[in-house]
Amino acid sequence: MQGDTRLAELGSIFRQKEVDVTNTLGVGFYEYFKSVFNDPLRFDEYTKFCKRVFDLTGARKKKVLDLGCGFGLMSIHFALFGASDVFAVDVDKQRLSVLERVLSMLEPPLENVHLVLGEDGKIDSKDDFFDVVVMVDTISYIKHLRTSFVEARRVLKSKGILFISEMNNVLSLFGNTAYRRHIKAAQTRDVKLLERGIEEILIEHPCVSLDELEKLGSTEKLNLSKKDIFWIAEASTRRQEFNPFQLKIMLDDVGFEARVIRPLRSHTSSGPRGRIASKFFTMVALSHPISLVVAPYFNILALNKS
Repeated sequence: MQGDTRLAELGSIFRQKEVDVTNTLGVGFYEYFKSVFNDPLRFDEYTKFCKRVFDLTGARKKKVLDLGCGFGLMSIHFALFGASDVFAVDVDKQRLSVLERVLSMLEPPLENVHLVLGEDGKIDSKDDFFDVVVMVDTISYIKHLRTSFVEARRVLKSKGILFISEMNNVLSLFGNTAYRRHIKAAQTRDVKLLERGIEEILIEHPCVSLDELEKLGSTEKLNLSKKDIFWIAEASTRRQEFNPFQLKIMLDDVGFEARVIRPLRSHTSSGPRGRIASKFFTMVALSHPISLVVAPYFNILALNKS
């Protein structure tokens, strides 16, 4: 019952006005979840997705690593559903700070979510510690995937589960559309210069914060909002091409038994366009794996064979 109450409290955040959210949780949080703020049905959809992943990985009363947790909504859901401990790991200190503020809004407090500032390619944990590792929309931000998969296997117990879900795949016909839509009005020479500058910074410092990138814009005397900078930075880390079957081979090579599974996400939203999108994503799921050619959003489930 307490879990249901806290889940309702979490959902209520996405019914607040933009100005209230940006004042308490920042522009990045609002922009990242803008589609959820615009349509409350999206929060229910995400909750169902988290529950499907939770059940599929058998995470109840288990130790879970949410690798590349971002703002940590998956971590919170897993904790509420009954994981014994959830370790929310991310290289972005700013996003972990926002997650800490979100957790403070829940009553009673969640004591089984542990925030950890990570390091690209390394996991600060002893061997054979976790039962489940989840990487949701994470691998597009990782430069050395094989190293990360080796690390995930190291920290997983024997027969532990690794779950991967990825939507940020530029092979998709719909890749980067959010980025293009949000900065379309700002396609000037200055934006392109800043875009290249941000890309260079992110190559060397992948955990640079939105505030630090905003300072870059000020230094270059560019008239850009924090929203513009957010979407430029997001797009700069969403340009990798992923073939899920090649990833499966890579996972098998490092000691997993991996398989590409049917998509677990639906697409629920309001209005006529939402119903059309929902039907389309239902068709994508039903036509798996052929659908990967058109819209290569994918899920991979991998068993640690050791």
